[in-house]
Amino acid sequence: MVADVEAPFRWQIRELHTELHVGDDQVVPDVASAIVGQWATAALADLPMVQGIGLGQAVTRTQLAGVALTVGWQRVDAKYQPVAMTAPEAAALVVHIQAQAETPGTRPTAAEIASRTSQVLLPMPPGASAAWLQSRLQQALGQAAADVLAELWVRRASDAEVVRWMQQGDTWQVAAGAREVGERRLLDQRKRLHKLAHDSRDQVAVVAVTALGRLGGDDSVPVLVKAAQGRHPQTIAAALDALAMLQTPQARRALCALSQDLPPAVQKRVAALCAQMQADVTPVQAPTSER
Repeated sequence: MVADVEAPFRWQIRELHTELHVGDDQVVPDVASAIVGQWATAALADLPMVQGIGLGQAVTRTQLAGVALTVGWQRVDAKYQPVAMTAPEAAALVVHIQAQAETPGTRPTAAEIASRTSQVLLPMPPGASAAWLQSRLQQALGQAAADVLAELWVRRASDAEVVRWMQQGDTWQVAAGAREVGERRLLDQRKRLHKLAHDSRDQVAVVAVTALGRLGGDDSVPVLVKAAQGRHPQTIAAALDALAMLQTPQARRALCALSQDLPPAVQKRVAALCAQMQADVTPVQAPTSER
């Protein structure tokens, strides 16, 4: 029985761990890890679902959560090729964030974990200051942490509350609700997911198309095809995977027909998925007996 989470959505972060990993050619100050840790602390403190960091407040066991954030970055040029941090042709910073949250869970012996890996491209103007990086990196860290914390919380919700989250305005609530709808296969929410599959927020669209793949059936094939023909690379990739997830003849035909309408790099992915789907449905012939 999943409890309804009508109570305010607030975590007490008992522990926050931050690591910074950069390439050998990336010149960063020795204090960079400590600074990023401070930025991460500030980012979590600003989240509406976090009531505090540390063990200063009296909370129930199930409100406690630990968060680990691993950050890596690489400078790239205008063609997105890696360059040294100090290279004059450096035009952007590619930031990789791995976020993991853990809570003791609602049962004494069962801890719950949610994790996510994201990538953020930050175009850097000439002479960009530390303050410029701080504001943008804090936002990315906050979003990554919010995503995993929201997933842990919504797992405890009733079906009605999950649907209510999916109809909220906050990105992290909508995405968490849509993800859980797919996990629980709430088929009556298919039309809502159809709408979210074309949401202007890429994070929401990616989760929605993946959830449609989990629901199964052919009703969502046209929506997934349209999503695969969109402009956002992450949504396109998720839509292709969702079509393959359906494992139906209609989905297979729709997926394989997409190859001629997509960029060459995406066509290779489509070809691989089509081959895999074909292999999954090809009957295995019984060996003939020798005479």
